[in-house]
Amino acid sequence: MMQIAEYLPRPAPISQMISLDDQGYIEAFQAFRAWYEALGMTWSDAIIYFSVHYDGALTPYARTTQLDLIKSVAVINSKKYDKMIAIYQAQYDPLQNYDRTEESTHTREPDLTKGTTASSTTTGSSSTDTESQIKQTHSSTTTPQNVQTVTESQVAPYDSTTYQPKQRDTTTASGSTVTTDSYTGEPDTTSTTGTTSGSSSATQTETETGTDTTTISSRISGNIGVTTSQQMAESELALAAKMAIWLTIERDIAEAVTIGVW
Repeated sequence: MMQIAEYLPRPAPISQMISLDDQGYIEAFQAFRAWYEALGMTWSDAIIYFSVHYDGALTPYARTTQLDLIKSVAVINSKKYDKMIAIYQAQYDPLQNYDRTEESTHTREPDLTKGTTASSTTTGSSSTDTESQIKQTHSSTTTPQNVQTVTESQVAPYDSTTYQPKQRDTTTASGSTVTTDSYTGEPDTTSTTGTTSGSSSATQTETETGTDTTTISSRISGNIGVTTSQQMAESELALAAKMAIWLTIERDIAEAVTIGVW
């Protein structure tokens, strides 16, 4: 089995190699399709530009080796090309260097209970003492003093219609009047002592529930003054010069498959 040679007997122009095998190069350049289409190019544009730019560059590699190297360039540098395309497609104002957007949401979910408790206690005492003699036996004795007894009789004369005294007898007894009260039995004495107490309490509860949401959105943009507009314009022009993305890709391919001499 004959091994396919990696190198040519002598270096040959890369444009000549492409013209001899268009289909092989078309397939190899398909590895760059996402990037050249993002630039508004087709596969034929990509191959033609590469052939023109590196028309006389010499390659030491056999055709199959060239195609493999071209495909490997796409794999190795894919991240770099993605970043360049992303920057190329970015929309921004070249004279503004400050653009900040803030959006915040404050959500308050109260679950609060406010309670007020009041209590009071009143304690007092009262007593009542009563004494009665209802169950006792009572007796009273009276001795008279200086009591007079008068006895008088009256008659009517023949010449009068009214009565006139006829005879009057007066009897006086001497002595003193004394009244004696006596009680027998035990007195019925009632004594009452009482205590009065009381208490009161009150409770007031306030409950706050629910969701309170506040959304704040703001945008601040412009030039913060660190870089002048002139400096920003110069930087924009320098960046535009570097954004010849396909030239960068062509240069990477040429470095992989040519010896840099033509």
